[in-house]
Formats: sequence, structure tokens, C-alpha cells
Amino acid sequence: MSNLITNLSYDASENLVMVKLFGTANVKDVVSIYKKITEYVKLNATNKLLVDVIELEHEYPAIEVINLVVQITSILQGFKVARIIGFKGFNHYLVLQKAKRLNVYAENFDCSKKAKHWLNTAA
Repeated sequence: MSNLITNLSYDASENLVMVKLFGTANVKDVVSIYKKITEYVKLNATNKLLVDVIELEHEYPAIEVINLVVQITSILQGFKVARIIGFKGFNHYLVLQKAKRLNVYAENFDCSKKAKHWLNTAA
């Protein structure tokens, strides 16, 4: 049973989907939730996704980051993904580094204001 809690909303004023993830997640949980999130993004006719993972605990070792990113790469193609990570853990940076190598358009941020600015101004 997953301990992942998701708070999902659409911000029409900035044409972006915002997601806050709480609890704990393994690789399977993360892949599954990104599939659901991107379907919601598509329904709202945007490509901008802001994901807050500050309060999410990962239940997988760092070695699984590569496996995770390979699985979510095809899901996130065509989206701009801003991740709010705070300052916890190096796994977030490993995910970003591997994602960029696989041509996922993503960045990590420490606050939503910076993340929204990037989503609205980055090419």
C-alpha cells in the first residue's frame, strides 16, 4: 500500500499545473503518479508542471535513480517541469542530472516563486 499523498491543482492565471507530494514513495509510486499528473496537465492544455517534493520521502536507494528517470523520461517528454526540492538530499540532484541527459526539460528550485518564474519565462 502506497503512502503517497497528492495535492493537484490547475492555476489558470499562469496556465500551469501544480502538484504537492507528501508521504513516502518508491520507484513504482513515482512512475505511477507522474503518469496521472501528466494526463491532468494534458487535460488542461498546458505543458507547464510545478512539482513540490519538499515533503516527499523517497523509499529507494540512490542507485535506483537511474532506473526511475529512464522510466519517467517518456512520460515527461514535451513538458516543462519545475521541481521544488528545498535543500534535502542529493537524490533530487541526481534525478535532475540524469533527466537532463535524457532531454527532459526540468529544473530544481528552492521556492515556488522562482519555479513559476522559470516556467513562465524559459524558452
